[in-house]
Amino acid sequence: MYTITHGTVPVGHKDNRRTIFDVLTEGNAGGGRALYNLAYFDPLRPGNSIGNHFHCETWETYIILSGDSVMSLQNVETGESLVITITEDLLPYHVTIPPKVAHRLDAKSQTTLLIATTGNTNLDTIPHTL
Repeated sequence: MYTITHGTVPVGHKDNRRTIFDVLTEGNAGGGRALYNLAYFDPLRPGNSIGNHFHCETWETYIILSGDSVMSLQNVETGESLVITITEDLLPYHVTIPPKVAHRLDAKSQTTLLIATTGNTNLDTIPHTL
């Protein structure tokens, strides 16, 4: 069984010029699988959602860069659910979603995010309302 991982994105390096965040690493990029796609959303407007689906084989990593949002997750095989409230003080924040976990992100304020996938989601997406 795969595990959902989530948390504040770690700082890889920081000096007087900049802070570099380790956005995608082996630990949060989809079970060590190769990256297939990287999408950028700017912005997801308040009151809007993305998701309400799951993937049979594809891993997805959501990287929230700005805004407040709520991520809802449900394992479609076991019914186990998790709701994560993501606020500005936690950013940047990542949620790595394994296969067969339905997910939806609800924007509570204007939200900027990246979504990285390990497979072709056009071939692998099953609608599932949360």
